Amino acid sequence: MAPRTLTSDRLRKAWAWGLAALTLGFLSPAPAGHARPAAPDLRGPLVFVSNVFEGTVTIIEPARNRVRKVATGALPHNWSRSPDGREVVVMNTGSESVSFFDGRTGEFKRHMLVAPIPKIPPHEALGPAKFAGKTSCHECHGQANLGRLSAQALYTRDGRSLWTVPFSPPGVVRVDARTGQHLERLEVAPFPFDTQVSSLNYTPDGKELVVLHRRRGKSGLPMEGATGNGTVPVTRFDHDSPPGNRASGITFHTADGRRELGRLIVPLTMPYKVDFSRDGRFMYAAYRSTNKVVEIDVAKRQIARTLVVGEGPHNAVVDKRDGKWLYAPSFYDEPPEVVKVELATGKVRALLPAKVSPAMVAQDPDTGLLYVVANATNRVLELDPRGKGKLLREWGAGMFPLDILVVAESERRAVR
Repeated sequence: MAPRTLTSDRLRKAWAWGLAALTLGFLSPAPAGHARPAAPDLRGPLVFVSNVFEGTVTIIEPARNRVRKVATGALPHNWSRSPDGREVVVMNTGSESVSFFDGRTGEFKRHMLVAPIPKIPPHEALGPAKFAGKTSCHECHGQANLGRLSAQALYTRDGRSLWTVPFSPPGVVRVDARTGQHLERLEVAPFPFDTQVSSLNYTPDGKELVVLHRRRGKSGLPMEGATGNGTVPVTRFDHDSPPGNRASGITFHTADGRRELGRLIVPLTMPYKVDFSRDGRFMYAAYRSTNKVVEIDVAKRQIARTLVVGEGPHNAVVDKRDGKWLYAPSFYDEPPEVVKVELATGKVRALLPAKVSPAMVAQDPDTGLLYVVANATNRVLELDPRGKGKLLREWGAGMFPLDILVVAESERRAVR
């Protein structure tokens, strides 16, 4: 019998059946046990908060009104975001470790030890197997490693390593971001007074590493009569302390930290955080033992002006949408507020409500909303800064929340 051939009609039917089967195969659900993972919900910002006295961090998703708490090492402090946006890290000061989180979803990824385990006879007697997989001194001893106490882990511009800021011996140490291995130590020429590194920052263009140095020892003279709400005692500082006590420093370095480009002595104490103008020309440094924020001309290495804000600003943030405003929390003021300063004139235009002891403020550049750590009440506030300001929402955090980082929806979606 001669082989059958496909007529044009039969050929069309075969193509139709094949296309239908292929379409159904794509649309059919995956077999049990092989379900496709749901795409992450990237609506709105992620708000990261470190809870210092609890050894946890709080992660808030305002768009979903969702709050998560994740255990870290001891005394989590400052946050940093990788240049590619894929990771966010917090430095655990008490356990010399860094905790890593997904920069898009906020999911916990891993811990990493950034201080070498001391080579002492008791450790050597236990053998290397005892330390395999350990990420902090806290895991074995249940207490903080009091040898170095790094307060910050800042990503380098290439994202391959982290700058850390040990307390003892003072300085800046670069470690591998994958392993924690020590790579090099940044040497800074001394100031006329004994200093301790307070924080590190990159200029917006990433070309310079800025190092803030605070005076070691007593930085201000506490005034009599501490104030507070009974939850966490606070102390006001005397702005008339001896002139020799009122000094701190700033050094400017190449991005790799290996060459100093300039320095500046500021007649104020306890610098903590900085932010920059939208064009990167000016840097704004908050001095938490005072009621001042210093505007610094980055290129000239000079103080341009000093802005008077509320008592105890831990940081000051330039408005990310129009660059016209500066927001500085007043940790010690009664009533507590976030001071809104018009940068064109340097004048305070509004006092935004902030409940009790606002320590740090951050802004969502997409919406313009502010997120404020209310330290003494263990709360995080959401403020609308327009006009005289309005408190919109608040969420609970852990014990003694301090640093805060906001990753905007646009930044989350831009991660590849």
